[in-house]
Amino acid sequence: MIFLWSTSNRVGSRLIRWGRETDCSHFAIAWDGIGKDIPQSHWLITESRLSTGVKADWLSVFKKHNKIVHSLRVRVDQKTERDYYCKYIREMGGRQYDTSAIAFFGMLSLAEKIGFKEVAKNPWNSGQRVFCTETAKLFDPLFKENGIDLGQYSLLDPHELYVKLVLQDLFKVVPLRDLS
Repeated sequence: MIFLWSTSNRVGSRLIRWGRETDCSHFAIAWDGIGKDIPQSHWLITESRLSTGVKADWLSVFKKHNKIVHSLRVRVDQKTERDYYCKYIREMGGRQYDTSAIAFFGMLSLAEKIGFKEVAKNPWNSGQRVFCTETAKLFDPLFKENGIDLGQYSLLDPHELYVKLVLQDLFKVVPLRDLS
């Protein structure tokens, strides 16, 4: 399983990168170990998008609309990856995008640009709807087992999620050329 951070030319992606001053605007998961010898073009990607909510697609389709800028392999065995994939489908499948939480997050970004301090909680977070970084909460037991506490997922932008995970022993950086 590989965590992916990407960007695109879509308006929302540009606004996130501008508002958060980062190189990425989206988080997704590539499930590469759920079957034996799956060609890379057929890796399943799961993500939460404004237009679709939580959905799955092939890596080859994902890459038509996204430029991958960071990637981390989660150091788990194939059985653990399959278990998390099944859990993801059960718990995240069909959820709608959390537009109110992302709107609050956008207002927070603008407020931070003019000097206001961060807040401790996103009061507009619905709980049932999710935006991209909130899907990472599914892995909270794995993170905590490895001493990783990410705090409020609804306040993490994609780049902050990457920065908090990149130096952890649970992950290995995947060279981008390996995902081309």
